[in-house]
Parts: sequence; C-alpha cells; structure tokens
Amino acid sequence: MNQGQIIVDAFRRLAPGERAALATIVSLEGSSYRRPGARMLITESGQTTGVLSAGCFERDVCERAISVMENGEPVLVKYDTTTDDDIVWGLGLGCSGVVHVLIEPATYERVAGVMQLLAETAESDSCGAIATVFRVTGAAEESIGVAALLYPDGTVDGNCIVPSIFDDLREAAGLGRSTTKRYQTGYGCIDVFLEVLQPPLKLVIFGAGRELVPELASLTADEGARRIIFNHPELVATVNFPPASIDIDTPQEQQRFLAQ
Repeated sequence: MNQGQIIVDAFRRLAPGERAALATIVSLEGSSYRRPGARMLITESGQTTGVLSAGCFERDVCERAISVMENGEPVLVKYDTTTDDDIVWGLGLGCSGVVHVLIEPATYERVAGVMQLLAETAESDSCGAIATVFRVTGAAEESIGVAALLYPDGTVDGNCIVPSIFDDLREAAGLGRSTTKRYQTGYGCIDVFLEVLQPPLKLVIFGAGRELVPELASLTADEGARRIIFNHPELVATVNFPPASIDIDTPQEQQRFLAQ
C-alpha cells in the first residue's frame, strides 16, 4: 500500500466530529529525509499517520496542529535544519535543509477532494496533480491551502484567482515532475506547490510457477505496486495468486496489455 493510500485510509477512519490536521511538505531548500508531497495526518488525540522526517520536527508539527484544529486556520511553518547543532538523538543526523510544512484543518469540506484524488491515483495508470497555495504576499486575494485538483481522468476541480493554474497542472502532470511556481497578481504574489501524484508502479511477472509468483509478488506487497501476471490458462487453478494481482492468462489479453 502506498503512502497516499495510507493517509486516505486514516482519514476515512476518523470518527464523526473527530478533529484532525493534515501536514504537508510543500517546499524544500537543500536536503531532507522526505520530499515535497510527504504528508502526515494528526488527530486531536495525538495519533499520527505518515512521516515528514526522521523525527527532526514531528513533535513541533503535532503541537502546532492542535492550534490549527482549534482555530481552523492553516499555517505555514519553516523548519531550518541546516545548523551544525545535533537534531536527532545528538548524533548529527539533521536533515541539512530548509523545509516548509503546511498544516491545515483536515475537515471533510477542506481535504475531501485531496483524499479522493489520492485514492483514484492509487488505482489508475495516469498521474493526478494538486495545486496548493502555501504563501501569499502583498494584498493578493487568495488563502493558503489546496486551490486546484487534476484527476487522472483529466477532470479538474477547484477555485483559484490564477487563470492559468489548470494549464500549469496539466503541464506538470505531463512532465511527471512536481515543482513550485510564483504567480504575480495585481495585488501581490502567490507561491504554489504543483504536486504530481504518480500512479503505482507495475510489476509484470512472466510465468506463474508455484514458488515464483507468491515469493516475487510478496516483495512488493507493501509498496503499492500493481502486480500483472502473465500466466498460462492451464495454470490458473494450480497457482495461489497473491491478493491485488491481475492474472492475464489468454493470448488476446496479453497482446492488448503489451500494446498499451
């Protein structure tokens, strides 16, 4: 299961009325244990799902998340781990980068679209993309948080004062590369994280031996890979296929798959 689906499952398990916050790395200068797009869900009881670092600033994120849940206002927090001070366990294992984390209320109205997009991308062969405003300067009339979504099927959703935001999302998804972009408006500047969500990797297994498939497929069970098994029809009833695998056992189906 990939990290996006793990966050989605945790969000769906929230009890009615239970408050939570979603923390997302939206910008990075230098190096860090996690790249932009890494997420952590924090509940009001202190439970967390997902990681943002090797423990460099998770405690502070959780403390700030409580305030976000209480006042309902998202915040952008800067963590500078470029100093020479020991960050983790006193062993000099700092991230050596400047990490910007957006912490926002994980209410259904605010993040349901993101969760739906994460879930759909995990089941798709195409990229999705999210435009998240994380900094507003001047008097630009925009609030920080998710502004636009591009689903794997090409449909879009969201509301942003930047007219070109959806075109930029499509371009980023086409290139398969996340980026940050600054937009100039008549009243100020808006910094946006254009995050590309990659579909799960495919593991294609040619041949379905009794020992090969279960062992090989199990290696990627926790990585969210889609397992495609090219199999002989006569072996269908004799092989114990792993869960979440796709068995392609006719020449016609195999030809259609290879032609994709």
